[in-house]
Amino acid sequence: TDNSEYNAPVVTIYQCNDGHDNDSDGLIDYPNDPGCSYATDNSEYNTLAIVISNESVQYLGNGKARVIWTTNIPATSQVVYGDNPILVPGLSPQYGYDFVTLKSSTLKTKHSMTITNILDNVKYYFRPISDRNDSAKAKGKEVTYTVIKPVCYYLLDYIKLGTKNNTNEVKKLEHFLNTFEGEKLAVNGFYGQADFNAVKRFQQKYDHSILNLWGLINPTGHVYYTTRKTINEMYCQKDFPLTTKQLAEIANFRTFVNSIQHTTNGSMLDTRPAEEHIVFDQGGDTISVATTTEAGISDIVVVDDIATTTETTTSGFSFLASSGLGAGEGEVTTSAPEEKRNIAVAIFSGAWESIVSSWFVLFLFGIIAVLFLVTRRKQNIQDNEEEWETRD
Repeated sequence: TDNSEYNAPVVTIYQCNDGHDNDSDGLIDYPNDPGCSYATDNSEYNTLAIVISNESVQYLGNGKARVIWTTNIPATSQVVYGDNPILVPGLSPQYGYDFVTLKSSTLKTKHSMTITNILDNVKYYFRPISDRNDSAKAKGKEVTYTVIKPVCYYLLDYIKLGTKNNTNEVKKLEHFLNTFEGEKLAVNGFYGQADFNAVKRFQQKYDHSILNLWGLINPTGHVYYTTRKTINEMYCQKDFPLTTKQLAEIANFRTFVNSIQHTTNGSMLDTRPAEEHIVFDQGGDTISVATTTEAGISDIVVVDDIATTTETTTSGFSFLASSGLGAGEGEVTTSAPEEKRNIAVAIFSGAWESIVSSWFVLFLFGIIAVLFLVTRRKQNIQDNEEEWETRD
């Protein structure tokens, strides 16, 4: 029943003129799609190789970095990365790196991907990857960033009981002792007795790096060179070398301690009953008096034994500064056994309740006599001069 023997024209539809994005690159038909060489080209897929260029990375902080690159033709976006450089990429999908991002299938020529959950202050290496879902993947150059590690210096000042301390520094100390040593200190910035005792426990625990350097036996409770150094090293996980001047000061003090130990034949290190510990500040004022059953040395050490009766209760000494003595870890201590009082570069300044040994009394009277004679002689000369002036 066909009323025509003429053949109907055959219309051929090609990918490059069908009005569809056959290769999903966001571009349709000739001449918009670079995969179309002409309108009757039956493949929109690009035969050009993908070339990645302009690779860069920006460290954003807070565990983030942004990788940016471009491609010569629209392509997908993906990044492989890790904390070790990969000079020769391995096999897909990670090419030898530790991590790979999800692939963005959107085809584009300008690429930007933000990587999250990376460690701050750790150097990472990134390599961009692109393809067109139908071709070999293109691998860009490896890029990285320079990590500037923050300067960590936890404690900045020295801290001592009975003095005006930096409130912020004391708070940091209290926080450190609570966190690292399990103390239960109030973080209030006041260096009180509880803080003092906690520091002593810390010093005793790490005596090899704090007390031993000074030649000390007992903890001092004050934060000076070696205590601050140990705290900073534990907090920052890095070494804090002492300066040449600090090392020299410590060495001088240790030498002094050793010389005193030889002078007293080590008697001051013996364990004795009823030891009285008198603690001074650097101005010579008494901080506290306590009784213990164990003798030891802190900053001011024994230079002689002065015999006294058991009733002697002198409560203060005049602090005498000396090179190698002004530092140490802070606590100034002397010990008083039942029969002898160990004096540390000091003289009695409190009331005497009993008579000390005769040689010491004679020595003191001798000094007083000399001072009296000198003063008397000076007064006589002055009187004579006034008399001659009157005569004139």
